[in-house]
Amino acid sequence: MDNTNKLTNLDKILLKLVFQVDQGSQRQKGVKEQIQIHSENIQKKKEHIADLLVKSRQLDDEINRMQKISTHTIQNYKVWKPTCLLLTQHEENFEKQLVEQHACTVRDNYKESSDKRLQGLQQGIMQDREYILKRQLYQDYIKQYRDILQQHQSQYSEFPQAKEYFKKKVELEEIRCRVLDCTEQMKQKTEFLAELLEPPSFGSLHEWALEMYPLRYFFSAIFNWFRYRSAYDAVSCPCGVYLGSEQ
Repeated sequence: MDNTNKLTNLDKILLKLVFQVDQGSQRQKGVKEQIQIHSENIQKKKEHIADLLVKSRQLDDEINRMQKISTHTIQNYKVWKPTCLLLTQHEENFEKQLVEQHACTVRDNYKESSDKRLQGLQQGIMQDREYILKRQLYQDYIKQYRDILQQHQSQYSEFPQAKEYFKKKVELEEIRCRVLDCTEQMKQKTEFLAELLEPPSFGSLHEWALEMYPLRYFFSAIFNWFRYRSAYDAVSCPCGVYLGSEQ
């Protein structure tokens, strides 16, 4: 009985040892995995640190180069500063001279243009005065000539020949007006006769007779007017040439 209990206890102890060994192996495996992961991270960190160191060295080199350039620039500035000041003074003096020269040029141009404008205005005023004087003199001459013409016309109108001339002139003007009136009337009558001579389109003999019947009285009135007009012209105007041509 005691042996059995001992064996049972031994089995339990062995099972616990196996279980603990198994757990220890699993823990050891997990630790190894953690160690591997951390090793990889450490390697990555080392690589990153190496990159940072390289970049840091490059930045240090760049800083040293920029410091050298800055030192060289400061030395150049100290060397060229007096020359720059001198050039700045010369530039300011030159700008002042340019401004003064430009102001003098503008002043001279304005004075010259003002003188030219004044001279042009004076010439224009003199030309206007000359034109006014010439125009006044011309008007005086025209007035004198008109007065002389009126005097000659008044003297000439007293002669019998002049009276006869004016009388004939008035008669000629009357005859000319009558000729124009008659010419206009003849033109209108010619146009009317031309319209009458156009061949009308009648539908029948009855329509033609109705159209010709009022024309008979119209032509009779025209012929009577011509006869009356010829007789009146023969009495009022002794010149038979025009009346003959009118007939």
